[in-house]
Amino acid sequence: MEKLEGENLGQDQVLLKKLGAIVLENLDDEGFSVQTLAYSYGISRSQLHRKLKRIKGQSISQFIREIRLNEAMKMLRNDEASVSEIAYKVGFSSTSYFNTCFHKHYGYSPGKAKHHDYSEEDVLAKAPILPEEKKSLLSRPLLMIIVLAAIFLTIILSLYWAKPANTLPNKPKSIAILPLDHLSDNTSQEYLTAGIHDALIGELGTIKGLRVISRLSTLQYQNRGGLMKDIANELDVDAIIEGSVVIQGDSLRLQLQLIDVYPEEKHLWAEDYHRSTNEILSLQSTVIEDIANSIKISLTKNDKERLISQQNTNPETYKAYLRGMYYISKSNAEDFSKGIEYLHQAVEIDPADPIAYAGLAEGYALLGHGPDPMNSPWHRGKAAALKALVLNPKSAKAHSALAMIQLYYERDWKAAERSFAMAEQLNPNLPYNRYHYAWYLILLGKWEEAIHEHQLAKQLDPLAPLISSDLGMLYYWMGKNDEAIKEVEEALEIDKEFAPAWKTLGDIYISKGWHERGIEAFQRSVEINPASLWALGTAYARIGDRDKALEIAAKLKKGQVSSRNAFGLTAIYALLDENNEAFKWLIHKPSDVYVPWLRVFPGIDSFRKDPRFQEFLDQLNLPPITISAT
Repeated sequence: MEKLEGENLGQDQVLLKKLGAIVLENLDDEGFSVQTLAYSYGISRSQLHRKLKRIKGQSISQFIREIRLNEAMKMLRNDEASVSEIAYKVGFSSTSYFNTCFHKHYGYSPGKAKHHDYSEEDVLAKAPILPEEKKSLLSRPLLMIIVLAAIFLTIILSLYWAKPANTLPNKPKSIAILPLDHLSDNTSQEYLTAGIHDALIGELGTIKGLRVISRLSTLQYQNRGGLMKDIANELDVDAIIEGSVVIQGDSLRLQLQLIDVYPEEKHLWAEDYHRSTNEILSLQSTVIEDIANSIKISLTKNDKERLISQQNTNPETYKAYLRGMYYISKSNAEDFSKGIEYLHQAVEIDPADPIAYAGLAEGYALLGHGPDPMNSPWHRGKAAALKALVLNPKSAKAHSALAMIQLYYERDWKAAERSFAMAEQLNPNLPYNRYHYAWYLILLGKWEEAIHEHQLAKQLDPLAPLISSDLGMLYYWMGKNDEAIKEVEEALEIDKEFAPAWKTLGDIYISKGWHERGIEAFQRSVEINPASLWALGTAYARIGDRDKALEIAAKLKKGQVSSRNAFGLTAIYALLDENNEAFKWLIHKPSDVYVPWLRVFPGIDSFRKDPRFQEFLDQLNLPPITISAT
C-alpha cells in the first residue's frame, strides 16, 4: 500500500513537470488555453481538471496563470523588460489584467517587484505544498487523522452553510464592460472591435435587474491602466468585463473575462471565442448567454427570441451598420456625415433589416440638436424610426429616437411620453432615454421626478459631462445651488473644456451674488464655444449690466440669426423686461428645440405673465403648471 502511494506521488510529480514544460514552451502565446494544455498532454479537459484539483487544489487556468506569474517575477527581478512587455512575454493579452493577477498573487504590484526581498522559494511560496513535501512534515498516522477530521468538518460545515448551486454569494447587480483592446495591426477594422463593445453593452442593458454602464463612460478607460477595484469605484459597479479582439483576415478571436471586485477581486468567468467576421451576431448572442449564466441571471423568453432574431441580419449589413455608428460616435461633422453614409449603405444592402434604420433615426435625432438644424434631419429621423419599428416593434433605440423627435420637433407631448416609456421597458439601461425623459418632466413642472430620472441617467453614464452638467443646471433652476455646484464641478473634472458646464457654473455664481466670478465662467464658456455668446448676454442682463447685455444682443443680430441665437435674444430681452422685443425674437424662430423650456427658464417671471406668452403656450398644447423655478 505504501509503495503504491509512493508510485502515485511519483506519477503526480511527473505529470506536473510535463504540464509545466508545455506551458513554458508556449509562455508567450496569449492564445494558449486550458483546452490547448489538455490536448497537448493527450487527455480531456475534464480529466486534467480533476487531476490538478486532486494534486494541487487548482483549476487548469490557475495552474497556467501561476507558472506565468512565476516566470514574470523572474523577468522583473532580472530587469529584462518593462512591465507591459513582460506581461505579453508571459502570455497576458492585457497589461491591466496582468497587474491585477500579479498583485493578487504576490500582494504587491509588478512595479514594486524589484524592491522586495526575493528568492526562488518566494516565487513558489504561493503554491500549495506538494504531497511529497507533506510527507516529510507529518507522520502518516497523524496525517490520516488530520485528513479525516478535516473531511468530517468540511461535510458538517457544507451541510450547515449549504446554498443552492445556482446562486453566487454576491451576485453582481451592476456591470461595466471596458473598451475591448484591438490587438490587430489592421486599424481599419477597429470599427468591428468598437461595434462588438457597443453591442454587448446594448444587449446586456436589456436584461432586467442588471445596471450596465454606458459606452461613453467606459470609453474613458481606453488604453488606461489601473486596478479593477479603482475603476469599479469610479463607475460604481460590482463587476467588470474586459477583453480583447484579434482579427486576421476573416478570422476573429474574442477573449473576455468577468471580474467581481468586492470584497476582493475574483474572476467569475473567462472564455475565448473563435469565429469568422461574418458570424459576429451569433458570437454576440453566445457571449450574452454565457455572461448571463456566469452571473446567474436567467434570460427571458423575449431575450432569447431577440438574440436569435438578430442572427438573421446579413453580415455585410451589420458591418456597414457598425462602421456607421462608429463614425457617428466620433461627434464631429466630417465623421458624422461619413457615418450616415455607411448607414445608408447598410439599408441598400438589405432594405428589410431594421438595424440600420434604427441607427439612422438615432443619428438624425442627434443632428436635429445642432445650433441651426433644418427640418430635414427631423423628417428623415422620423421616417427612419417608423421604418425600424415596422420591421422590429421591439427596437428600444428606435423608440427612444422617435421620442426625441416627438418631444423636440413635433411637440407631441403624449406621444413622446409613450415612446420614452416603451424604450425604457425594452431597455432600462439607455442613459439618454432617461436624460431626455427628464427634460420632458421638467417641462411639466415635475421637478422631483425629473431629478430622479436624471440621476438614473447619471448612474448609467457617470462620466458623461453633459449629464452631470445638465443635472447641475436642473438643480440651479430649482434654486438648489449647493447641489448644482457639486454636479457642475464633477462635469468639469471629467472635461475642463466642456462649455455648457462653465455656463451653468456662471449662472450659479451669479445667483449666489458672485458676479465677477460668474462673468468669468461665462467668458470661459464663450472661449471654448463661441456659439454660447448668447448665454453671456443673459448673464450681463441678470447682474443688471444693461449696456453689455444689449451690446451682445447687437452682435447676435448682426450675424446670421440662428435658431439658438433667436432663443438667446428672447431670453436676453425677457431678462431686461423688454417684452415686446422678446416676443419679436420668440416668433422669429419658434421651432428651436429649447423654446418650450422658456416656460421654466429662471428669472423671466414678468415675461411669462404677459398674456402673449400664455397664448404661445396654448399653441404648444402644454397643460398648465405652477412655475416653481426662481
